[in-house]
Amino acid sequence: MRFCHFLRFFLISRRTFFQVTVLFFLKGMGDLQAAGLQLGFAGDYAPANWTFNPNGGDGAVNLIGIPAFVTVTGNDNGVFGIFTDVTMTATAGGQVSFNWDYFTDDSGVDRFGYLFSGTFNFLSDQHGETGFTSFTVALGDSFGIRIDGADGIFGPGNAKITNFSAPIVPARQVIDTFQPFYLASNVGTSVDPVFVGGTLRADAGGTYAADFTLDNPGTNTLDQAGNVAIFSGVFSDAGGANGQIALANSGSGGAVTLTGTNTYTGGTTINSGATLQLGNAGTTGSIVGDVANSGQLVFNRSDAIGFAGVVSGAGALTQAGANTVTLT
Repeated sequence: MRFCHFLRFFLISRRTFFQVTVLFFLKGMGDLQAAGLQLGFAGDYAPANWTFNPNGGDGAVNLIGIPAFVTVTGNDNGVFGIFTDVTMTATAGGQVSFNWDYFTDDSGVDRFGYLFSGTFNFLSDQHGETGFTSFTVALGDSFGIRIDGADGIFGPGNAKITNFSAPIVPARQVIDTFQPFYLASNVGTSVDPVFVGGTLRADAGGTYAADFTLDNPGTNTLDQAGNVAIFSGVFSDAGGANGQIALANSGSGGAVTLTGTNTYTGGTTINSGATLQLGNAGTTGSIVGDVANSGQLVFNRSDAIGFAGVVSGAGALTQAGANTVTLT
């Protein structure tokens, strides 16, 4: 049963005074997210994504306070041993945490705790107790809140849970200037292959297969960071922009090798200390347009090729391939 189905159930309940209150606190209005963290009862952890199971009892949930809080009422129908469960599947790995306050007229009997992968973890059975709970989940793990109605009489337990947070997959970011740099190893997960003036750092050697688009600010930068990195995708213009890119090196040594047929039209800058290699001893790897070279430009193709762009600057130009390069 989804949360959207059991608001009605609560409203017709005869015991609205007795309640398990699960409060998911939001700082201000609406849905707040930290990096990879959902704060409050919204987003991935919105009511429609949770499952309510009264297990045949008269437990209920009130959604009037969404997204700031949700109220869950435990069982008190006279039947022994009925659980009231509210569960969710983690959408990412990380920490789930919340503060809690427990209230009950049946101290020592009705029990409150959290569920993790089907296992009940006891927190309290005493009126007026408070605490803080944190546990680690992996993607796909089930977790939630349980009230054990125990004897099913003398009123249900009441637990108020505040400051709820849970992990989410962070929104992907373009390669912009809001951070000093973005990591190439995160492209395709938390980073989109879209340059809009920022720096992409090749934080490890190896091959990166993504296709990239380039806007036309002069600050698009590919930082080899002392690593030998191969980019096998295509760098192309974003929309009608004349995309451009600069090669830099925040480390020592290394090189950036392009093996795709790159089509961006705004030109290439190779800064001092950086190396751009076109091709990797095969028949692919090219750029168009002019190159301002203060570092090293290396052609490493096995076939004979021509290059029509203007190469300027005091940097080195090397033909490392098995055939010839003709500058036209």
